[in-house]
Amino acid sequence: MPLETHRSKLYNQIGMYLRVMVKLVVAALLFLLGVWTQSLLPFVAMVILGDSMRKKSYGHLVWCYLQKRLQPYFCYFEWSVALLAALWVLVFVQGNFIGIYTFHTSSMHQTLQVGDVLLVNKLIPGARHACNDIHSYGRSKGSAPLSYGDVIIFNFPEADTLLESRPTESYYYLKRLYGAASVELKDKTELKYLDVKRRPRFVKRLYGLPGDSIVIDHGDCYVNGMHIDFPQESIGRYLIDKDVVQALKDKGVRPYSELTTEKGLSWEIIQQDYDRVRDLYGGLKPDYMLKNFPDPLVFPFDSHLLWNMHYMGPIYIPKKGTSIKLTLSNLPFYSRVMTVFEQNELQVIDGKIWLNGKITDEYTFKMNYYWVIGDNRPHSFDSRFWGFVPENHIIGKVTRVLLSRDIHKKGWIYLRKERFLKKVE
Repeated sequence: MPLETHRSKLYNQIGMYLRVMVKLVVAALLFLLGVWTQSLLPFVAMVILGDSMRKKSYGHLVWCYLQKRLQPYFCYFEWSVALLAALWVLVFVQGNFIGIYTFHTSSMHQTLQVGDVLLVNKLIPGARHACNDIHSYGRSKGSAPLSYGDVIIFNFPEADTLLESRPTESYYYLKRLYGAASVELKDKTELKYLDVKRRPRFVKRLYGLPGDSIVIDHGDCYVNGMHIDFPQESIGRYLIDKDVVQALKDKGVRPYSELTTEKGLSWEIIQQDYDRVRDLYGGLKPDYMLKNFPDPLVFPFDSHLLWNMHYMGPIYIPKKGTSIKLTLSNLPFYSRVMTVFEQNELQVIDGKIWLNGKITDEYTFKMNYYWVIGDNRPHSFDSRFWGFVPENHIIGKVTRVLLSRDIHKKGWIYLRKERFLKKVE
């Protein structure tokens, strides 16, 4: 046998073995990806890859058969298969790695603005699976855990029930605001029940992690006794003496909003401006509600606590596997956690707490929970008004603004160029 022919066969064999080895490695990676994401797509790709390693590939035979049968329309079939495959891959990536969402409210101004298109990293804290059932719920291992100050997107926890006639408002908030009878007397056909993934999406900033104790005092946030600074672009409300208005304007302070109340002139300004001028002028002070002046609309909706949005706590944030002593006084904090989020039956009979048909004075949490506040604090509907965010409601961490459209102007050509690919901090 000529030497060149021998070398050619040897190279072909080496090439064949290398191709097989590469395919085996790719198949192993696809298997791990399928187990990690609990998705069907990687396993389908594994089957196709394994079939391609056969001398007589079933896929190739089927493809050739369809090519003969569908002539002259086979090109349309090819395009259809390609589009379906691309759509499947897109859904897979959207579900497990990154997501793109639009932002429509002012609750995170100025960090986020109405018209922003957000890039969401679902690897933080990891893609969720079976989020509608507490017994089968789980998450893929993420690239990093959630941490203080993260801006997250999540499904609104109180949106399990909505009114058809008022779909953009919280049904439970309406009950608290107007009284239970005024809403419950409505025709029950008006009520709509939503699974977790179908609930409206909210974007807020993370202030409390599982196991933390949170206190809000004089409008400031304290976690486990440590003060948490508000972001520089967040907004607070402050009372302004008219004597210092011009001086503030000379310093470049411009109100996001201005209003006059029974307390006097009130400005809403960003934290950065407040930090810059608060020590210069005595006529600038935060506009807080009075301490011990109860607001029945703040969590946990008990006026006897004398809490309001500027003075509340301490509140323990539930952590998975942690047990607490149940009492009638702390039950309002955790009753919704136990019944709605963790699917238990809860009753109070003759001063005794019954859980799933048994008297108990202890409860062990099945999930982690979080505490969030919007950067536009005077106009944010957040944990101060409805409580904890269950981990199965969290979609991911907002990392960037892909682009931003000024919705007050018609057409997509009115983009805010300064917000293109802006990092969210």
